[in-house]
Amino acid sequence: MNLDHQPLDLIEQRYAAVLLDARDREFAWGQYDCALFALRVVEARRNVKGLLPAAWRWESAEEAARVLDSLGGYVAAVSAVLGPPIAKGPAFATVGDVVLARDPSHPSGRELLTVCNGVYLVAPAARGLSAIHRSNALVAWRT
Repeated sequence: MNLDHQPLDLIEQRYAAVLLDARDREFAWGQYDCALFALRVVEARRNVKGLLPAAWRWESAEEAARVLDSLGGYVAAVSAVLGPPIAKGPAFATVGDVVLARDPSHPSGRELLTVCNGVYLVAPAARGLSAIHRSNALVAWRT
């Protein structure tokens, strides 16, 4: 769907509804994790359903890693759904864009999918959402 034909306030209302719903959700692999949250935001902003690829099914961190590795990693997997990343880099991400980021709270600096919410990137936490400074952004896609 072409976003140019949707009133911006409706796009932002749908985005806000996803964020409000997320604040009370508990993290669960394959049900409410960073990849599924990011796709939910994209579906809300684009006003579409069914973006979740059949291959994106997992019930644990290990399964998610295996699936994403089999798809060529996060960048390839997300690009297959959303198209190519923002050419100028993640610094040009705007509110609602999907961003691959380094998790500063994880000892190995693992990667996770987040959503740009201004200065911060948001992603599912154990309960609700966590905020990560956007300086941890690696790659971004327009929604």
